[in-house]
Amino acid sequence: MIRMITIVLIFILFPLQLPAQEQKLLEVLPEYRYSIGLPENDAWVQPDFDDSDWAVKRQGDFPFDEWQGAGVFRFTLKFETMDSTISAISLAITARGALDVYLNGKKIGALGTPGDAVNERLPERFHQLMTFSVDKLDRELPLTLAIRYTNHGLRTAEWKNFAPIFYFSTGTAEKLHQKRLKFVRGITANQMALLSICLAFALLHFLMYLFYRELISNLFYALVTLFAALNIYAELQLHLTTGFPEHFLTMQIAHFSFIFFALGLLLFIYSINYFRIPRQFYGFAILGSGIAIWLWWRPLAEGNIHFWFLLIVILEVLRTFIATRNSEKPLQGGWIIALGAGGLILAAVLQIAISTGLLPRLWEFSSFPAPYYGMLILMISMSIVLARYFATLNKDLSVQLVAVKELSEKNLAQERQARKEAIERERLEAENERKTRELEQARQLQLSMLPKTVPDHPHWDIEVYMETATEVGGDYYDFYLDKDGTLTVTVGDATGHGLQAGIMVAATKSLYNALLRNDGITDIFRQTSAALKAMGLKGMFMASTIAKFAEKEMRVSAAGMPFTLVYEAATNSVKPVQLKAMPLGNFPNFPYKEESVTFNRGDVFVFMSDGLPEMFNNADEMLGENPIEKLLQEIGDSDAKSIISALVKLGNDWANGRPQDDDVTLLVMKAK
Repeated sequence: MIRMITIVLIFILFPLQLPAQEQKLLEVLPEYRYSIGLPENDAWVQPDFDDSDWAVKRQGDFPFDEWQGAGVFRFTLKFETMDSTISAISLAITARGALDVYLNGKKIGALGTPGDAVNERLPERFHQLMTFSVDKLDRELPLTLAIRYTNHGLRTAEWKNFAPIFYFSTGTAEKLHQKRLKFVRGITANQMALLSICLAFALLHFLMYLFYRELISNLFYALVTLFAALNIYAELQLHLTTGFPEHFLTMQIAHFSFIFFALGLLLFIYSINYFRIPRQFYGFAILGSGIAIWLWWRPLAEGNIHFWFLLIVILEVLRTFIATRNSEKPLQGGWIIALGAGGLILAAVLQIAISTGLLPRLWEFSSFPAPYYGMLILMISMSIVLARYFATLNKDLSVQLVAVKELSEKNLAQERQARKEAIERERLEAENERKTRELEQARQLQLSMLPKTVPDHPHWDIEVYMETATEVGGDYYDFYLDKDGTLTVTVGDATGHGLQAGIMVAATKSLYNALLRNDGITDIFRQTSAALKAMGLKGMFMASTIAKFAEKEMRVSAAGMPFTLVYEAATNSVKPVQLKAMPLGNFPNFPYKEESVTFNRGDVFVFMSDGLPEMFNNADEMLGENPIEKLLQEIGDSDAKSIISALVKLGNDWANGRPQDDDVTLLVMKAK
């Protein structure tokens, strides 16, 4: 990078070196006289012609405002120190128009054929080398250089820059030729060198964009550099053009590429400072395109409008950096671009100062355009910022790679642990799935043990409600109808709930299917308890209530179940049937008791597990038996379904959203 910058600085500074002072043979005095229009005769070319009434100007101060397309000029030349062996002097003239040149009344050369708008013939070349003899001239006397000049053919648009502009250079033909050759070589060398640098930058960043398209700033930079290369080529080529069509086309290309270089620069700056191109860019684009079109048709228009447009763009660039200095988008190193923009501003101001005459020209033949030196400085600063971004990106990646390397073993250990946990999780999931299937099978088994429908008995209105706390509950109910018309009802509650409770329910149902046809309820309890005890289900018991309904009489016995509630319709009262005893499977010879209850039409019997009276609310308070008795007394005259609904609502209101802790089973029978 340092070597590249050194080479660039050499090419930048080389053209700005003023030519070494050479010994002059003939000097053109700074003041000259001119007259607008063409005289009727050629008396004005003679040295003794009285031109005192002509206007006086200094070299470089041409009559732009007065020029009408034709005029004559008289310059005074005097000899300086001169080698007596030199017998001829050459005069190099560069002018935009047709002219005849006279020295002391003698015509020594011409560019085209000056005349009126009809007879004028413009030259094919701008430059002409005219040689005249000095052996007959008095070297001690001043010489008069008279020029007839016309350019009607170039004034169709009234462009003031087509006023007469002369560049003189005197010396021997060999010296002028060498001087011209040196100038052309210097222009060409700088043109090729700067063009190569710009194209190299453009290709480099275009390839960077192709390989990393997320950073579109590289593409915009490549476009900016291409327009800069085109402008540099055209600006320098202007010093080498020799004909009017080629000169005008080159000037058009220079203006066009300069405007779009400025627009590309603005687009690049927006791309590194904003996530989206802001709307004001389209305003600059419309303005710049309008200026480019106008300058294409008027390439010699005054005002340096393209330089002023560039200054406006630079100011917008600086404003953008200030406005986005605290945002997240800008690339680091915006101050580098700001320095490059400052260099471009200085170069543009220098060119405007030279073009307007505030500073002297740096070259003998023409002023040397300074803005593209600023372009190169700006492009280098932009490239440095993009390169800095990639270097920072690579540095961050290197740091991350080191961090990854340091954490690789830890990550591998974590992966192994994660794999182990995943295997364990899969095993647990498989186990859970197996248990879920078993629970579902147990649930289906439990449901299969419950009656599919409630018996449709002519003397009873029967309704049942069951809500388990888990997938497989421990509550149980069933109906048996004997041949003599006796209806046996059983309600049970196994210890706990879940799979083991389901097993206890299944075993109890099997025993009841074999024993319930016996007449004695207490005998059924003792035989069932002995059988369950013999099964060895440790810690598992079965609470149960069995009631046998015959005509006008119910016989009931309980083994560890809540009391049975009896609602007497005649007295509108509730009577609990309390039979305290141990659950089945505990003590096979426990002395269970049996009680008889007569009933009448409208009486209601409520059998339940302990899930409802032992239901808790959010304050850990238990519902108890009294609220149930009170509610039954209030709604005892309702049908069985309504009674069930009221009891369920009582429990839900009491729990107030708290999940139930135990299975709830309710069986209501109302005498018809």
